[in-house]
Amino acid sequence: AHNHAVRGLKESEAEWLPPLASREAHDARGLNAVYEDVSEGFGVADFEERYVVGDGRPVVIRGVAKEAGWAALEKWTTREAFERHYGDVPLHVTEIFPMGEFGKPHAVRIPVRMYLEYAADNTVDHPYYPFERDFTSEAAKDEGRDAFLADFAVPKYFRGDIYALTPALRQCLLKHTFLLLGGQRTGAPIHQDPMGTGAWNTLLAGTKKWVFFPPSTPAEKILGAARRAQCSGEGNGGAMTMGKCPPESPVNWWLDVYPQLVAKPAGGGASVAEELGMVEVMQGTDETIYTPPYWYHAVLNVTDFTLAVTGNIITPRMLQEQWGGFCARYPDAAEVVRAELPKTLPDAALEFLKA
Repeated sequence: AHNHAVRGLKESEAEWLPPLASREAHDARGLNAVYEDVSEGFGVADFEERYVVGDGRPVVIRGVAKEAGWAALEKWTTREAFERHYGDVPLHVTEIFPMGEFGKPHAVRIPVRMYLEYAADNTVDHPYYPFERDFTSEAAKDEGRDAFLADFAVPKYFRGDIYALTPALRQCLLKHTFLLLGGQRTGAPIHQDPMGTGAWNTLLAGTKKWVFFPPSTPAEKILGAARRAQCSGEGNGGAMTMGKCPPESPVNWWLDVYPQLVAKPAGGGASVAEELGMVEVMQGTDETIYTPPYWYHAVLNVTDFTLAVTGNIITPRMLQEQWGGFCARYPDAAEVVRAELPKTLPDAALEFLKA
């Protein structure tokens, strides 16, 4: 999947990328997400009441890293700075799966410096895209990845993740924090996040283009029937997840599906995107995007160097808002939650568990 150029996306980049990266065209569609700013007093209670209640709503929060004094604002915001600080640190680019049905996949990592050279020079349709998630193992410490943890912190709006409260809860979602380093033609195809989680994503360098669709959106309208069947997560409560989808270039969706969604009907009226309640974002430096649980979303990196950190979380308020659906989708995890949360949270915060 990562070694072909069937569609010639690199060669034709000058044709398809500018319209997608155009802020003027983006703004003209009027589907922008709401923006909030830390410097204007936007607090945790504001966030929960405006964007977590019910199905939630995507939001872009400006200034999170600046307010918290992240070292990443100095070390991560340019290719040169990141390479200077972390050029020799290996990052996860892919996995090699064992022959047959037994054994664990072997993670393949290459140094940051080597990946940056690859990102600049490759001509494939679907380049490798590092999603590093190991910062705490002995190997991570030996190879220097633990140093990344000193450069950022979970934003105040997303603290209190229930999966982090006890070891048993952590087992429900082992992979939850990621460093994302990518160039053009990298991103994430349309998907939902796992295990009832919402997600935060803070961009430190470059520009990302996002789209979001409400949880009630019929999958066939945004994916197509064939791709929907490929991506259905029977073992994951029916959620469509990246792990269930055969790999393909994330650009394909933006070229094949997105134009049909945003096109206005010849006779006038609303586009399909408007009818579905699609939200789109052009994310810049020190902008943090919140993706609510079960919202479909896709991401495309539209600059040649993007660097972000992201986390999957489920706070007590997020869980409360979706408890009935969570139990239906993830009955095993719900039993763990019922058993473990009373050990760590006060009774007043657990009334919804009785429902």
